[in-house]
Amino acid sequence: MFNVVMITGVTSLAIICHLLREDNKKLALKARVREQQERYTSTRLDRGSESMPAAPGPFAHQDIRQFVAGRSQEWSKVGDSR
Repeated sequence: MFNVVMITGVTSLAIICHLLREDNKKLALKARVREQQERYTSTRLDRGSESMPAAPGPFAHQDIRQFVAGRSQEWSKVGDSR
């Protein structure tokens, strides 16, 4: 009995960790894309400057907590529509 519980528990934990890691990668990619789009639109609007600004880190303009909070609100909207 103990072996069955340990095998299923370890397998479940490994799957959960893998899914969380993949979700974190997707969130980081979306944040980077959003930042690049904002940077692109801001440079397009500012046609007076000829040089591109230095590239900041992926979350320089937005705190990850704010990004995740926005994502959680989207998740709750999806849950409400079901």
